[in-house]
Amino acid sequence: LPRHLPERYFAATAPDGPRNRILDLIEGWKVTRSRAPALLAAVICGLLGALVSVIAPVAFGGSVAAGPARPARAGDPGPYASSSATRYQVTFAARSCGSYKNVVAGQARDDAGETLGRPGRDSPYQPGQAVEAGVEDGVDAGCTDLPGWRFTLGSGHEHKGRLSAVTGRLFTTPATKDSTSRLDATGKDAGGLLAGAVTVSLTDEQVGLAARRQLWVQGGTPDKPVGDGYAFGALRCAVDGRTAGNLQWLSFPSGVRHVFCYAYYVKGAGAGGTVTVRMRTTRPVGYPQRVPFTSGLSNAADGGFVLASSGEQVEATFVREASATPYQVRPSTPAGWRMAATCAASRPDGRPAKSTSTVDATTGTASVTLATGDVVVCTYSMDPPAQPPGLRLSLVTPGAGGTFGLALAGGARQQALTATTGGDGGPVTASGADLAALASGRYTVTVTPPAAQAAQWALRGALCNGAPATVNAMTVAVDLVPGVPLECVLRLDRKPPALRLEVVTASGIASAAFAVVPADGADAGWWAAANTTGYGVPAAATGDVPRDLPFGTYLISAIPPRSSLTTGWRLNTLRCDEGKEATAGGAVRARITPGGPEPVCTASYQAEPTTRLRVTLQAKGARSGRQGPAVVEVSCVDGSGGRLVLGPAVEEQAALPEPLAFLEPTDCVVSQPATGAARTSLVKTSATREPSTGGGALELPSELDVARDVTEYTMAVTNEFGEPLAISSRASFLDKLRALPMILASIGMFGFGGLIFLGVFLRRRPT
Repeated sequence: LPRHLPERYFAATAPDGPRNRILDLIEGWKVTRSRAPALLAAVICGLLGALVSVIAPVAFGGSVAAGPARPARAGDPGPYASSSATRYQVTFAARSCGSYKNVVAGQARDDAGETLGRPGRDSPYQPGQAVEAGVEDGVDAGCTDLPGWRFTLGSGHEHKGRLSAVTGRLFTTPATKDSTSRLDATGKDAGGLLAGAVTVSLTDEQVGLAARRQLWVQGGTPDKPVGDGYAFGALRCAVDGRTAGNLQWLSFPSGVRHVFCYAYYVKGAGAGGTVTVRMRTTRPVGYPQRVPFTSGLSNAADGGFVLASSGEQVEATFVREASATPYQVRPSTPAGWRMAATCAASRPDGRPAKSTSTVDATTGTASVTLATGDVVVCTYSMDPPAQPPGLRLSLVTPGAGGTFGLALAGGARQQALTATTGGDGGPVTASGADLAALASGRYTVTVTPPAAQAAQWALRGALCNGAPATVNAMTVAVDLVPGVPLECVLRLDRKPPALRLEVVTASGIASAAFAVVPADGADAGWWAAANTTGYGVPAAATGDVPRDLPFGTYLISAIPPRSSLTTGWRLNTLRCDEGKEATAGGAVRARITPGGPEPVCTASYQAEPTTRLRVTLQAKGARSGRQGPAVVEVSCVDGSGGRLVLGPAVEEQAALPEPLAFLEPTDCVVSQPATGAARTSLVKTSATREPSTGGGALELPSELDVARDVTEYTMAVTNEFGEPLAISSRASFLDKLRALPMILASIGMFGFGGLIFLGVFLRRRPT
């Protein structure tokens, strides 16, 4: 209480009023304050007595009981073993770009791409070359790191809406972080940090899918592939940068256990608008008439696309950025054909469209200024030349050509004609006889392929004035009606050589795979895998590769067997019959040509035994000297590591869950962060190594240089425990008497403090 209280506190005069109560408080405070030194002395004596009673036994030879060994708890460290040789990792990185001019395209540009705009930069990668962080650093000007982005892995894929998505068993990665460590191709820390990225270790199931080329990656999640305010730009993973959409397959080349995935997005690109180009012929023509278009809508390398119609309506749809600069669409009208075009704009929500368009009636060039959310449809009507009177026979041979004989039977006599086709799929009219004045009735046309290729050709069908005609083997029946011109188009296909894929392994058996993609187009491609059966025996790979691939050039990538604790695999050769071996990126081209041989592509692998490290821990001596878990840890420069834990209750020996395996030389450190000894027990730690260093027992931490010329290293750690002091039986009677003076002193202090405290309150008299 303050020494001087304000006068207002004493306004009441009643006996039980505030004044009397406050005066009583003041009087009690004065009494208490006068006795404060005595009270303080009592408290100090009591505290000193308690302290002395605790430290006396220890200071004079006593011991603190260690207590029984405790059971394992949830927070205790758990054992593990992780080997760089068997760990497969992917670093996912995301970038935000200011415009599509800053985005680097995939290796194959075409309209299978899923971007709103045309990427402004060409790919710096060669076919089969793996994606590298250093290369991306050199081509991402105008783009910034994008933390907080996620990717999704799956065992399948589909085209869902505008963007592709993965299917099957899905796994969404953690979000990209501000920075993560840069790793090299084997997963070792390469020094430095990578911004806007996150590294993920694949599960055993995912590694198995990747080894068969069945693991797919997409940006974002299936229900939200791009975030708000962003538009898709590009995605490339590992050795796949050709799909051109929000989907890539993931695999690991030979000797590689860490790969990169980079995704690029354009900030503020908006939802864009849609332009659809439609085309149809005014009457059936019996063959797909190809009409090339040149347009800024196309992302193809040549800036063009092709529509082909036999009379049905066909179309190409482009979702593109809204722009004040018009998109041009210009057709290349076939000779002798006439063309008419119109464009119209609308909106799905029924509101007035803001897009504008014009069409040049002479050239058919359409100019479209696209607004966000609008749908513009430009329709082209293609009118073929007038049909001549009588019968007209034409041949179409897509992908291959040759000289064919045609025999027309019916009427007064047999007619003989010939036609020489190319491989562009265009129709070639047969010549050699006048068919304009044929009488009405039924005729049969028999086609004779080139003599040396007769077994390779097949008559797949015939259309007469757009209607199917009856086909039997190499013969087609046609009916002539008086006064009605008849144009029949016969389609012949040449059987392409089959692509054969084989795997050979030396010094072991394994499963390996291939990826097959068109060399000149953006396509997801196909896979094939094989299980080898013995040394030097080729195994045929099978999968979803079509039996009859269209004529063309294909890129073949070898997907090596996965590494195990005992074996890694090195790609010796990858070559096709043409004699060219794989590029540095592990890919080779195979050509399927008309009349050419069946290409055989073979990947051969050599088994490489791993170097293994086994670590054990043994406890000896007094079991009562062990109270907690003993822990031994291994840490290696290549990222491998492990921990073994020896519990205090029953176990006498522990080991790593599995040996550590190495495919490259590295350095490791074996340490013991916890011995598990009781608080008053002594423990002696020693270690031995095989092959021995020749220096006797080792001390921990101990360094180990892993050399590849050693098959297996063994590190054996031993802890020898002494009994804790709490249960020692060697203390003498005199040792126990040494603690007696301090114990008596503590009792005396307790008593003296208590007497002082009692005396203070006995002196108080009631008022």
